[in-house]
Amino acid sequence: KKNKLRLQKVNWVVGCTMLFDLSKFSTKKIFDENFFLFYEETDLCKRVISKKGLIYSGSNLIIKHLGEKSSFAIIPKFKIDYIKLRNWHLMWSSFYFERKHYGYIYSLISHFPSFFKDLLKVSVYLIFLRREKSIKHFYRFLGLYNSMLGNKSKFRLK
Repeated sequence: KKNKLRLQKVNWVVGCTMLFDLSKFSTKKIFDENFFLFYEETDLCKRVISKKGLIYSGSNLIIKHLGEKSSFAIIPKFKIDYIKLRNWHLMWSSFYFERKHYGYIYSLISHFPSFFKDLLKVSVYLIFLRREKSIKHFYRFLGLYNSMLGNKSKFRLK
């Protein structure tokens, strides 16, 4: 179209909108393979900026991201499995990202409230028989706990 692309410098972009000039990288493995599902693009953007690279976004670009449409989340019989996988990795990756960029103590302090909040929510939701919510917070707790221990992001559904 004749519209000019209006680019602006940003600190971060959503992974589904990324385009790369791989010649700017020393390897084609540009993502930290320790991440699974969450924070890969945040980590990459932070590393690009730390090496004086630039990230742009177009204010007039339209991206349609289907979100969970390509996963088994849309199949009802897999809903609980999806909740487990998603929440475990969300918290594992969150802690790992902060530990990697800001240090273990910083990450521990910033995740301290979530650690106990999720543990408390598991108990409350179990008491009130809210199975799905208790599973969600239990797996958030487990993901965070495993990341705090330095365990790898190996949780996968069988």
